[in-house]
Amino acid sequence: RLDRLDAAGLVAALDSPNGWQRDKAQQLLVWRNDRAAVPHLEKLAHDSLNPRARLHALCSLDGLDALKPELVGHALADPQPGIRENALRLAEPRGTPTVVAAAVRLVSDPDAKVRLQLAYSLGQWSDPRAGAALGQLAVTSHADHFLTAAVMSSAVPHARAAVEAVAQAGGPALSALMEPLVNLALGLNDRATLARLLQPALTAAGRFTPEQVGAFFGVPLIEGQHV
Repeated sequence: RLDRLDAAGLVAALDSPNGWQRDKAQQLLVWRNDRAAVPHLEKLAHDSLNPRARLHALCSLDGLDALKPELVGHALADPQPGIRENALRLAEPRGTPTVVAAAVRLVSDPDAKVRLQLAYSLGQWSDPRAGAALGQLAVTSHADHFLTAAVMSSAVPHARAAVEAVAQAGGPALSALMEPLVNLALGLNDRATLARLLQPALTAAGRFTPEQVGAFFGVPLIEGQHV
């Protein structure tokens, strides 16, 4: 009878091996909006050896509008990739400098889902470090269609940083990302960014490389546009 438990009892139930019980305990905690649960949830999120309990505690605190950026930063360094992935999602409205610093360190995370969520989340922050991380993801994952789509979904506030990273990398990354980045620059009417993107594709030291040719022919032809 979870409905008979107090706040501490419901938080303890988040450590249950039964998924239904964990979900229902979290639901009751959020419905009750009992602030007495907050310190218990914070301790569980920080100290529990059970990754599912840690995640439920973080999400319960979020549902109670009591999740502190410091705890999000701690979760971003969690040894479990599922915690890091969800911590990025929870970090989006809590983009303090400390949280962003912890998030961008995941740019080389060994787990693909964490990197994918990072690409989605970086568009929520205007911090230049977020733009640099997005550019790095664009270059290192240019052959991954799913991650490239995630990068482009976050690229509007970081267009120049993404283009700079790709332009510097050149080669296959430039060839693969030329079309979406040109479309982005045209959509933003950002001529300086467009020129920076085209420069490495149009500059040859002797002969054009196959990658340059591929990048050049990847430029979309749009009626009425002159580049």
